[in-house]
Amino acid sequence: MPINYKLYPPDWFDVIRPSILRRDNYKCVKCGVRQRAVGYRDSKKKFVECDLFMQKWATANNRKLITIHLAIMHLDHDVSNNASINLMSGCQQCHNRHDAKSRAFRRSMRYPNEDL
Repeated sequence: MPINYKLYPPDWFDVIRPSILRRDNYKCVKCGVRQRAVGYRDSKKKFVECDLFMQKWATANNRKLITIHLAIMHLDHDVSNNASINLMSGCQQCHNRHDAKSRAFRRSMRYPNEDL
């Protein structure tokens, strides 16, 4: 489901998001991966950061290279609560894990009789 940025405050991109990334040292708070790191996910879905030499190796060995773009997670899943204590930098994988139960609950509320 795409993010509806209309629900976010006007200063999300130029003030709030940058301040959280800076506070968290441009790293995912959960797994430690760096913003704009280039690498691949191994068989256990762990991110392996690559220098240029490793990028060539990974490409030659059919590893899909990805660039990490950190997101800002709302810890309470409420996009209107933009207090810094409620926000945390996270890679897409950690962000998805954090939001999984909340998304499942919202889906179940949208389609409550789907399994009947």
